[in-house]
Amino acid sequence: MNAVDLSKLEPYLEDPDVTDVMINGMEAAYVTRNGELQAVDIQFADENEIVTLIQRIVNAADRTIDAQNPIVDVRLPDGSRVNAVLRPVALTGPTLTISKFHRMNLTWEQLVEFGSLSPKLLVFLKACVSARLNMVIAGDTNAGKTTVLNAMGAFFNPDERVITAETNAEINLDHQHVIALEAQPAAPGGDPAIPMTALVRNARRMRAQRIITGEVEDGGAAWEMLQAMSLGYEGSMFTIHASSPQDVIDRLELMITAATGLPLLQIRARIAQGIDLITQQTYMEDRRRRIVSVAAVTGLKNNLVELQEVFRFVITEQNEDRLVGEFRTTGYIPPFADQLDLPQSFFAG
Repeated sequence: MNAVDLSKLEPYLEDPDVTDVMINGMEAAYVTRNGELQAVDIQFADENEIVTLIQRIVNAADRTIDAQNPIVDVRLPDGSRVNAVLRPVALTGPTLTISKFHRMNLTWEQLVEFGSLSPKLLVFLKACVSARLNMVIAGDTNAGKTTVLNAMGAFFNPDERVITAETNAEINLDHQHVIALEAQPAAPGGDPAIPMTALVRNARRMRAQRIITGEVEDGGAAWEMLQAMSLGYEGSMFTIHASSPQDVIDRLELMITAATGLPLLQIRARIAQGIDLITQQTYMEDRRRRIVSVAAVTGLKNNLVELQEVFRFVITEQNEDRLVGEFRTTGYIPPFADQLDLPQSFFAG
């Protein structure tokens, strides 16, 4: 990557407050700075200059992009992700999106300070991780799912062997014994793709004590994770794009049904058996990321996966710059409460 001239982008790539750089053909350029989308002035002579820049980036990662192969995802040596789209697919011209990768993890203390969760909710999550409950971390784009997943590693037993599997490597657990696996696309020379489904399946042969995956986007990987969670790999976790704990269940059902053709009741039974807890995160109106709901998966009822909320974020005041609220227990005592080193009074609403 040292040979690639990124001089026009460098002011933004080097800015620690910028997380994304986006070139929309000749029309416009944007960055995400401190969570806010902002237009910036990046000038190119013509579309060929943008295409040349994209090709240099892609070629440096041993990939190709052209009119016959106009969509490419690559990862830079520093972990940043690049997505590029050329004409004829990109109607507005060559498009480049760089999502910068930050190795610096936020601590739980920082997340509490930022208002992402309360000290009491932190105590609960630590108890759940220590008890090796299987967890799903859900949220929309930019909700901070990976940040919370990375922080979970601080609660792992130091002796635990952890295998991570991702489509694009982003997980950076605060844990010493981690083996990281990354899916691979099909190579131009004909080598087959290695999808995340294969990585999760292989992780079960690697004496893993926890299996942690990044965002689950296909039914095959989701089914393999549920298999692992149900077959003795307690304390496993994955993230998923979803807008609520119920949406997590709905998305898993749809993805797995489409990928496997298995009966819906069998899928629901495995979800209920494999997942203990779902945390829901949201990027809220005041540009703060919060865990807004924590729900326990309690089993099957009338052939449906049943959820019960344990914690929720309740807004008590709203002004122009800040939402004020409380992280409250609902009064529900989850079925795994006896595995936690917490008194029942902890759950009082």
